[in-house]
Amino acid sequence: EYTMPYLLEGGFSWAREPLYQGFFVGDKDEATSEKKIANRAKVEEYLQKYSDVEAKILLCPMFTRSGRPAFDEFFDWIADLSLKYPCVKGIEMHNEPNLKHFWGWSASDYAQSCIDGISIIKKKNPSVPVSIGSISHLWWGPGIKFLQTSLKAGVLEHADGITTHPYRQGIAPEGGSMHCDKNDPNGLEKELVDFWAMIQKYNPN
Repeated sequence: EYTMPYLLEGGFSWAREPLYQGFFVGDKDEATSEKKIANRAKVEEYLQKYSDVEAKILLCPMFTRSGRPAFDEFFDWIADLSLKYPCVKGIEMHNEPNLKHFWGWSASDYAQSCIDGISIIKKKNPSVPVSIGSISHLWWGPGIKFLQTSLKAGVLEHADGITTHPYRQGIAPEGGSMHCDKNDPNGLEKELVDFWAMIQKYNPN
């Protein structure tokens, strides 16, 4: 009731909804609690509201490493959401995993967890687009290194696309660049072209 008017009246067609695994499923030795069941119900209530107004939602599951029952349960639920609610138009695998306060493990752990999670999603809903990456900044060195390690592990072979957050670090979005000349009015466009060329080295499709 607070944000929906801004979404609609502002003419925004997409919103992104992060979902933290620990709020919705139990750990290995813990049955899913009433609170977590209620949290899941609240998410579904909101997704129905988004669907009612024909908004487009990118779900962003914030997961832990694969290999635990809670991981599978979480992605089973994510897949169900993508099937049940028309507003869910895509899934983005985690948020800025190159930052340790979001993802506390290695890039190879991220890649394998993405592969495992995508497998669960696609088994139930082959048609929902799933993207990987979601690194902070477009050409920040440690972020690119994290992404390249993930790509070398073959994660992009299991995904439909790749995302990145093109923060400008004090540079206006209309121009300048973290990657080349900060005064170049076409800096962002050049960054995107160079980023795409880098990605295609790992997967030309």
